[in-house]
Amino acid sequence: MNRRVRAKTVCTIGPACSDRSVLRRLIQSGLNVARLNFSHGTLQEHTEVVQEIRRLTEMLKMPVAVLQDLPGPKIRVGTIRGGSKSLRKGEEVTLTVGKESKEEESEEIPVDFPQLPQAVTEGDSIYLADGAIRLRVLEKEENKILCRVVVGGTLLSKKGLNIPNLRIKLTPLSSKDRDALLQGLKLDVDFVGLSFVEEAEELLQAKSLIKEHGGRAAVIAKIERKQALNRLDAIVDAADGVMVARGDLGVEIGVAKVPAAQKRIIRASNSAGKPVITATQLLETMVQNPYPTRAEVADITTAILDGTDALMLSEETAVGRYPVEVLQVLLNVAQEAEKMPTPEASMFNHASKRDVKEAMGWMASWAASQLKANVIVAPTRSGLTALQVSKRRPSIPIVALTPDIKILKQLLLARGVYPYLVDEIQSIDDVFREVEDLVLKERWASEGDRIVIVAGDPAEPPGTTNLLEVRVLKSSKVN
Repeated sequence: MNRRVRAKTVCTIGPACSDRSVLRRLIQSGLNVARLNFSHGTLQEHTEVVQEIRRLTEMLKMPVAVLQDLPGPKIRVGTIRGGSKSLRKGEEVTLTVGKESKEEESEEIPVDFPQLPQAVTEGDSIYLADGAIRLRVLEKEENKILCRVVVGGTLLSKKGLNIPNLRIKLTPLSSKDRDALLQGLKLDVDFVGLSFVEEAEELLQAKSLIKEHGGRAAVIAKIERKQALNRLDAIVDAADGVMVARGDLGVEIGVAKVPAAQKRIIRASNSAGKPVITATQLLETMVQNPYPTRAEVADITTAILDGTDALMLSEETAVGRYPVEVLQVLLNVAQEAEKMPTPEASMFNHASKRDVKEAMGWMASWAASQLKANVIVAPTRSGLTALQVSKRRPSIPIVALTPDIKILKQLLLARGVYPYLVDEIQSIDDVFREVEDLVLKERWASEGDRIVIVAGDPAEPPGTTNLLEVRVLKSSKVN
């Protein structure tokens, strides 16, 4: 368990890091959540990765959660002959739907979205490869679109295609995504990332499907559409967690608006007590190079100061040349960022006087700050107690004790929370005994140190938080 950094890490697993030895080094370096991108790879490959992760975590006694990232209605180009195509500014190119590129049609670019001709009109912009390439629509036919290259570049097979202000609504949970989700539930994934969410109802549908099939995966809303920003509060309330998916979001709203959108999304997630992940191009230069740019370091620092719970690596670990080193750089930068003073006290102003759990989280953080406690301990069956404390962003660790391995893994996404698996606690006395034993054994505090305990009465239903106590560990050195 990495204690030196409060922010959590999410790493995308791919060819560069799926080998047992590399996975082991990632876990030992501080990997918290392994992301499986179901837009790529086969079910067999994903299954083997999950099995390997679970073997390693059992052997190393270091828990790692699994995030299944669903493809969603992301439009992609198909398989390009030769794997790539150079697009030069000013030239004309043809996008085709309903077929893959063939030898005699090598100048055409296949697209996996049959409704594309109906979705665009003359003069529209089409962006490829996360906005790196821009086309302008000249004319269209039943299954072809003629475009001019406005901004050129090299296009690879299966890269994304974006159309800002798309005229056709796309459901984020298509039949293909439902099948993928059910496959993920069979693998017992801990999180499911729902792509291109536009409204809260879509998240509720995903949750219903998960429950219907006996799953317990938490649902992460990926914010990457302009429409999602317009309904942000409702989406955050319906989600179990949120991802700032800056790649597609930047194409949708323009890259200049992404930093402000990032701050807004993180602020809304913090206010609701929902873990939030900042993703896309955090350390993209390290796909090829062993060192980051100063701008990337500043970007990570900004995300930490904005209040993100977790930082996500994509291509950097999936296909990059330095998958372990890039995670170590991420952690080092986060550690330095967390040394900077943050307005912890300002978070107290957001507590709702109507919500007992929220008030208890506020009081635990306030008491720990005022009394110079070493650690806040949150025994929890549902995870809510620990999340409410994490929401306050205290400057000391939050140790969560839970009898539920699924809750433990889901708490791996929450900033500053360090979860442990314990036996079911039957009474208040057991709560205090378990807390003191674990805190001393794991060296979160020493004899004479103050600790703050926030919990629910074990006799009450899960999710109840109604107990707060300050204790001095086995000594009278501190009055």
